[in-house]
Amino acid sequence: MLKLDIGRFKNVVVSGKMIIIDKQELIKKVSASVESEISLDKLLNIVETLTLAKNEADPLLKAKLKGLEVKQQLLFQYDEPLNSQEVADMLGMTRQAVDKRRNNNKLLGLSLGKRGYRYPAWQFDNGDILSGWESVLAALAEISSWGKLQFMLSGDIRLEGKTPIECLQAGEIEKVVAAAKAYGQQVAA
Repeated sequence: MLKLDIGRFKNVVVSGKMIIIDKQELIKKVSASVESEISLDKLLNIVETLTLAKNEADPLLKAKLKGLEVKQQLLFQYDEPLNSQEVADMLGMTRQAVDKRRNNNKLLGLSLGKRGYRYPAWQFDNGDILSGWESVLAALAEISSWGKLQFMLSGDIRLEGKTPIECLQAGEIEKVVAAAKAYGQQVAA
C-alpha cells in the first residue's frame, strides 16, 4: 500500500474543516516517488484519504480512515475494478443500461461519490456476467453494496471456509445463494 506524508506537499489550502491539495503537485510528487504506474482512481483515493487525514477536528477520524482503508482494500483485492464505460463496452450495451442493471440489483457497482461507480471485475466471465451472480445479488438484496462486496470476498463457514467468489466461479451456485440468504442473519447458538 502506498503511504504519503502530506507534509511533503507545498500547495495545501485550508478550506473550512477540509484540506484541498493541489492535484497537479500531488501527481508530480507521486510520480517521482513511485516506480510503477498508479491509476487515476488510486490517486484520487489517496487525495481523498489525505484530505480526510488533515481534518483533525473530527473525533471519528481514525474510524473514518480505517473505513476508507478497508473499502480500498476490498475494492482492489482481486483485480482493478471497472468503470461504467468499461463494463458497457464489455457487455455490449450503453452506460445507461449498465446503470439500470446496477439500480435493479443485477450488477454490483460501488459508489465512489463524484467519481462514479466501480464494478469488481470478478463478477464478469468471458465478456458476460458470472453465472449465478444475479441469483446471489437477489439473495443479498437488503445488504449494502459494500456489504455485498465484503460477503463475496470473505471466507464463509457454510462454504467450508472458501469465499463465495471461489465457489461461484466453481459453479457451486446453490451453495453460494444459500450462504447469501443467511448472511447477516442472527441465529441462536
